[in-house]
Amino acid sequence: MFDFASYHRAATLADAINLLADNPQAKLLAGGTDVLIQLHHHNDRYRHIVDIHNLAELRGITLAEDGSLRIGSATTFTQLIEDPITQRHLPALCAAATSIAGPQIRNVATYGGNICNGATSADSATPTLIYDAKLEIHSPRGVRFVPINGFHTGPGKVSLEHDEILVAFHFPPQPKEHAGSAHFKYAMRDAMDISTIGCAAHCRLDNGNFSELRLAFGVAAPTPIRCQHAEQTAQNAPLNLQTLEAISESVLQDVAPRSSWRASKEFRLHLIQTMTKKVISEAVARGGGKIAMNHSETITIECTINGMPFQLHAAPGTPLSELLREQGLLSVKQGCCVGECGACTVLVDGTAIDSCLYLAAWAEGKEIRTLEGEAKGGKLSHVQQAYAKSGAVQCGFCTPGLIMATTAMLAKPREKPLTITEIRRGLAGNLCRCTGYQMIVNTVQDCEKTK
Repeated sequence: MFDFASYHRAATLADAINLLADNPQAKLLAGGTDVLIQLHHHNDRYRHIVDIHNLAELRGITLAEDGSLRIGSATTFTQLIEDPITQRHLPALCAAATSIAGPQIRNVATYGGNICNGATSADSATPTLIYDAKLEIHSPRGVRFVPINGFHTGPGKVSLEHDEILVAFHFPPQPKEHAGSAHFKYAMRDAMDISTIGCAAHCRLDNGNFSELRLAFGVAAPTPIRCQHAEQTAQNAPLNLQTLEAISESVLQDVAPRSSWRASKEFRLHLIQTMTKKVISEAVARGGGKIAMNHSETITIECTINGMPFQLHAAPGTPLSELLREQGLLSVKQGCCVGECGACTVLVDGTAIDSCLYLAAWAEGKEIRTLEGEAKGGKLSHVQQAYAKSGAVQCGFCTPGLIMATTAMLAKPREKPLTITEIRRGLAGNLCRCTGYQMIVNTVQDCEKTK
């Protein structure tokens, strides 16, 4: 049971404001997904509660005739995700909401709570920044409106007095044409995890140029931030790789990440530059634009991928792994990127290679096979079935590369069955941290017996 020292349930917004004024120690309880955790851990600072969970005045999403939006601070993340207004006008905010925790948490956790906690990792903060929201704050002294940019004042701190309540978010009309926005989150898990780095971008395009870029990062500084140097670099710049590189360099002037148990400062800096390019490219694409390459820097590659002919364009230095992933072939994992793990193994004319160390240019005229092409007619390949049946899979990250390496090894003609030594040697280029390899070796032996 949660140990409340005092508990007050507000009937109206005005009631909540009065209760806060009368109880200086009290904390607001809306969704509870942070406050109740603090109580579970016996944090005495959270024992006095003003409950605003059921206040209808703090919920709801409305669109005005001029295109401006108002979102109540107690609106849940599920409501943000499912509302057609936010889906159309604030897609990056919807994407960020989807990345938060799991469905059960999103069903009760509130937008306002996520912002008011003051965490630099708050997933909703970066899209709120790029959409230039203003915050409507009520207190016994009246109502004030403050921009989100600057609302976070330090780690876990926001510009909110004890007797103030964040009531709503106000968004100016968002451009509908030649504009796009996107959100990306990097974490150690796809769900139920805090961001290692989070970012959002909004861009407006004009005849092949950036007319405006808004870029925001979380966990890149003590607070969620807008990246002014990066935004200035993009102003009126052409939509090409040189501009993207320049933005990813200038963003380093805006950020100040630190090392933690989640990631080192150096890794976060690498992520920031990589995610800058990724989130801007996605925002540009959603705005109907495209990051162009100079013709002199682009090569054309004609090849076959999983039985289908492709004509692709890439920079000369593009590894095959990147080119394949750009086509949506995500079984080609990005692991070590130096040819040590084998997670990116594909077959080129039947030969297994590490696609991270194989230039895309070398694929000209070649037949490429990835895991996506192994199942035929909705039926798994012989090797895939064997891996699944024998339990040679655990986390699954290395499995695509192992299956492709196994497929290549079994396809070679031989007079005698493979020995255990030969199997181990044939899979020596594939690392697996989960299985201990023995089930994989057994699977290859079974495949050979039953093929």
